[in-house]
Amino acid sequence: MSPFNWNDATVLVTGGAGFIGSHTCRKLLELGASVISLDNYNCIYTPDMKHDNMRRLQEDFGQRVVDLHADIADRRQFEAALAPYADRINAVVHLAALTSVFDSTDKPDEYVNVNVNATQHIADWMKDHDIRKMVFASSSSVYGYRNTAPFFETDGVSKPSSVYAATKIMCENLLHTYAGLYNMHVVALRFFNIYGPAQPPSLVIHKFAEQIFNKQPVTVYGDGSFQRDYTYVGDATNAIAQALAYDKANYDVFNIGTCEIYSVLDIIRHLEEKLGMPANVTHLPQPPGDVPLTHADTSKAQTELGYKTTKSFNDGIAEFVDWFLSYHNALQETVS
Repeated sequence: MSPFNWNDATVLVTGGAGFIGSHTCRKLLELGASVISLDNYNCIYTPDMKHDNMRRLQEDFGQRVVDLHADIADRRQFEAALAPYADRINAVVHLAALTSVFDSTDKPDEYVNVNVNATQHIADWMKDHDIRKMVFASSSSVYGYRNTAPFFETDGVSKPSSVYAATKIMCENLLHTYAGLYNMHVVALRFFNIYGPAQPPSLVIHKFAEQIFNKQPVTVYGDGSFQRDYTYVGDATNAIAQALAYDKANYDVFNIGTCEIYSVLDIIRHLEEKLGMPANVTHLPQPPGDVPLTHADTSKAQTELGYKTTKSFNDGIAEFVDWFLSYHNALQETVS
C-alpha cells in the first residue's frame, strides 16, 4: 500500500457538519489534511447543532476548513458550490444521507433521491474531475434479517428489510460499477450503529437520554430485546481515515463495529446508571422494517485496514452522557 500524504490532501466530506461528519472532519484535520464540508443543514439534525459543530472546527483549524451549504440531491446546486474548489480536492468521504429505517417506509421517493440519485451525482462529479478515491458510508442494515451471527462481508445482501437498507445496497452496487468502469478506488464501510458525543436527538441513545433526563416516558418498541452492535464515533472516524489510505482494490467493503451486542434495555440501564435517574419505560408495538439483531465480524477490517476498537461501550456511554449534560447546561444558560 502506498502511503497517503495527509499534508497534501484536500478531502470533500459530504454531510460534514453533522454528527459523524463533524467528527470525521476533525480526525482528517488532525492528521494534516484540509477539509471541504458540504452540508445542506437540514432540520433532521438541528441546524444550531450543525453550526456549532462547524464553528468549533473553524476555531480550531482556521482556513483549512471550508464550510459549503448545498444539497447533494440538487446536481446544479452542489456542482456550483464545489466549482471553486474542484481542482484542490483529491478524495471524497460521502456521508450525507437520510438514515431512518422507519421514515424510509413512508418516504421512499425521498430516500431514493437523497441516498441513491445524489450518490450518482457525486460519483459523476468525481469522474468528471478525475477524483479517484471515495470512502462511502454504508450500513449494517444491508444484511437484513439474519438467523446467524456475526455478519460477514461475504454474506449475501440481496434481501433488505427496509427502503433505507435497499438504498444503501443500491449505492454499493452503483459505486462498485463506477469503480470498475472508471478506475476509481472506492471503499464502502458498513457501519454498525454509531454513537458518541454530539449524537443528534433523533438517534436512539440521545432520544432515551432526553426522555430519562426530562422524566418523560421512555418509548421502547417491542419488548426491548432487539440487539445491536454499537460503534463509538471515534472508532468510526479512525476507520474512515484508514479506508482513505487503502488502495489494494478498486472496490472493497468492510464491516465497522465492535463485535459486541447490547439490547435496547441494556442501553436504558447504562443511561440510568450514568445519569443517576430512573427510566419510565413504555412499550409500543414493533414497527415494520427493523431487524432484531446486528452483530459485526470485523476481522477483515482489522487485517486489511488495521482497524480496532478503542473504547468500551460502558466508557463510550459515559463520554456521551458527559457531553449530553454539558449540552443541556449550555442550553439552559442560553435560555436564562
